Amino acid sequence: RRATRERDRGERAAADMARGAHPRELRPVHATMAEIVRAVRESLDVSERRRCHFVVDDGSAEIETDARLLVDAFARAARELLAADEDGSSEVMIHAHADDGMATISLVEGAEAIEDAIDIEGEEAAPTLAEALLRRDVGRLGGRVSLHRTGEHRCCVAVLPRGSASDADFVEYGGAA
Repeated sequence: RRATRERDRGERAAADMARGAHPRELRPVHATMAEIVRAVRESLDVSERRRCHFVVDDGSAEIETDARLLVDAFARAARELLAADEDGSSEVMIHAHADDGMATISLVEGAEAIEDAIDIEGEEAAPTLAEALLRRDVGRLGGRVSLHRTGEHRCCVAVLPRGSASDADFVEYGGAA
């Protein structure tokens, strides 16, 4: 069983590296915050879902974005946070909310509050492959990602524009993240 999980993880890592080198064309659609979080949930294995908490404030709030790209990026980041915990006891909260012009989706590893969070944006940050791809993909969608750490726990926060996106609003670039 463990060998199968390791093989699957290796296959996902190889696919992630290929995605990093060759980002796909963006395909914006209208989606609700609830649809995006539900799709992230469905992208995870049953054992991964059991260790995740999904919270959506105002699930009917719409965003125009490449929902599939966003879902893939957040599912990848959630998997990586869960896989980093060797004893399998850590949990991840995926929280989504929207206000007037912005949508925010956060992944928080562990149940502790992040009051003492420190920003890890500088040179010392060494983002994981999943975090680097999340940052790149959210950036292509006109948003930004910040990474934070409190003790042993990590937090990824993505902020995206909600409004009508035109092709000019999306950033196209290739290469590795």
